[in-house]
Amino acid sequence: MDQEKGRTYCHLIPAIALTLSLILVIGQSTTFTVAAGDKIQKAIDMATSGDLILVESGTYFENLNLTKNITLIGRDTGNGLPVIDALGLGSAITLSAPGIVLDGFCAQNAAGQEQAGIKITSDNNTVVNNTARQSHEMGMYLKDANNNLLASNLAVDNLFGLSLSNSAGNVLQNNRMIGNEQNFLVSSRGSCNQIDDTNLVDGKPIYFLMNKSDITIDALSPAGDIYCVNCRNITVKDQELADNWAAIYLYNTSFSNIIGNRLRGNIFGIYLLNSCNNTIIQNRASENVYGIYMSTESFNNTVFNNTVTKNEFGVFVISDSGSDQKNRIYGNNLNNNARNTFYRNASGAERRY
Repeated sequence: MDQEKGRTYCHLIPAIALTLSLILVIGQSTTFTVAAGDKIQKAIDMATSGDLILVESGTYFENLNLTKNITLIGRDTGNGLPVIDALGLGSAITLSAPGIVLDGFCAQNAAGQEQAGIKITSDNNTVVNNTARQSHEMGMYLKDANNNLLASNLAVDNLFGLSLSNSAGNVLQNNRMIGNEQNFLVSSRGSCNQIDDTNLVDGKPIYFLMNKSDITIDALSPAGDIYCVNCRNITVKDQELADNWAAIYLYNTSFSNIIGNRLRGNIFGIYLLNSCNNTIIQNRASENVYGIYMSTESFNNTVFNNTVTKNEFGVFVISDSGSDQKNRIYGNNLNNNARNTFYRNASGAERRY
């Protein structure tokens, strides 16, 4: 987009002083100010490590790629925080270098496989006070990204709200996910991230338990999403969980009880991975892709007296050992699923019903 087009999109900003200005040089650190009609990426390209870029109110139709450890801060100069609009092409903001600070932006209209309003593919960044909205893929996405701080961000009206893939050591605090088709996703096996209950899904806290035992999460503690990683003797009961990647996720978790929960509109209602000797009873799973999913060395689990309806797959079992993993699956009400049960063993043999 040329500069003239930029002016037409930013009609709320007076058409004066729209040039990129270099305002301060102190030693090796330089501060830039970007006003509506200018290109933020131009300032990023001009900056060197340690520089500060201040961005004023306005809508910037760009795909920003932060390739050096700079600080990028959005300022409300009268018309709200600056908006980075990807126009449906790729990610709005990508952090691809370590040590970046991103503070005070609205990133919107990202689209494309593994694209996001804010995409992080590097380590040791600080991402605070941002909004990611109306993206056709992820609102905020960490991929192979470690030891980042995400705090006080909002992901709203995206396909996926906040997603972590193969990322560990990250700290998530006070982030909110609202009205996304799937709000929260951690797809790494047992990744060690610090995700506390100040993070909210549709106003309810995420319970991300690691190395915990002897805990009950019941109706007195309504949850937005529940992860149990390396846990023992956890009870999850009487929860209503909707619109997540996995409503209840167990990784390397044993002797736990999943009782009387209502799970709707998730990719996975209940997901067991490397988890043994658990009891899953009296749950209602409907309108998910997978009602109950067990995979990879999940042995000796009891699945009894659950109502599993209107899912793509009712009960789905994958065995890496060539056996049926010695799970006890019986007495369940399975109906109106595209496939009520599905079993695949290590040799690839399948049974579908």
